[in-house]
Amino acid sequence: MSDIEIANHLEFRQYPISITNNTAKGQAQPHKKKRLTIAAGGMIFAHNKILLDRSDNIDLWSVPGGTVNFNKSPQETVVRELKEELNLNVEILSTPPFLFNFEVEDDDYIDIIILIHFIVKVTDKNKIIMGNEIIDYKWESIGSSFRDCYPNVKPAVDHYMKI
Repeated sequence: MSDIEIANHLEFRQYPISITNNTAKGQAQPHKKKRLTIAAGGMIFAHNKILLDRSDNIDLWSVPGGTVNFNKSPQETVVRELKEELNLNVEILSTPPFLFNFEVEDDDYIDIIILIHFIVKVTDKNKIIMGNEIIDYKWESIGSSFRDCYPNVKPAVDHYMKI
């Protein structure tokens, strides 16, 4: 099996790399594995509001989207996830995506998260129907503080409101 064929069967979170952290005194700390997650989301704006959803296991609102697999583009991910999560057929607009990244560390791992945000438009008049993993959706004012949202939502909204 070629490297390309192997990569097509993996998701980013299955790609750990062992690293060593050094202290100021030069003493090695236990190895931590790094994991990379790339996710893509579609931002739908209408009437000075943005569409957000919430999954069943998390109390924070997010931009609809999901994890990018090796065999799919971020754009394909957005189109698929908006259909799965909210029954919406969308088209990616030509505006460059907004990128947001952060790290989360626990006892064993350092997770590097890269989020890709696209502006999308709804291409049909389907009614919003929540998918299996979504428990709610809402239209949030673009002037909101977004306190009950993931940390990427406000910077992404602010970015797109400037262009």
